[in-house]
Amino acid sequence: MSLKVYGPVTKTLKHFNSPDEFEKYLSKHKNEFDDWTTHKLNRTFKIDGYRITKVNAEICLKKDYYKYITQKEQNKEESELLNKDFKNEINEKIEDLEFNINQLTNRIKALEHLSEELKKAFNDLINQLT
Repeated sequence: MSLKVYGPVTKTLKHFNSPDEFEKYLSKHKNEFDDWTTHKLNRTFKIDGYRITKVNAEICLKKDYYKYITQKEQNKEESELLNKDFKNEINEKIEDLEFNINQLTNRIKALEHLSEELKKAFNDLINQLT
């Protein structure tokens, strides 16, 4: 058996981000696609989160629940990772703030101690002069 190779597929895949984009495109080229099967339509056009179907020979869209669920799970995983990263970042900042607060508290205590010593020395000096 010999396999014949005719040439490359010339029909380009058209991708749409929303049903509205597809609807605008379809309204301009509607007559061209009426004869096409849903299989050919779905292989030629990609609409995020939707599949093309025909109801009473009219082209319609239906939600692609497999993609919807998969995308929802992926978004959930990404969200969890972002939340984990955010929590780690917040915890690091809290630790830095606690360290800085402890340093400031120690400096304040040292200044209070120095202030008490200066008061005592000043009072001793005044007592010596009088």
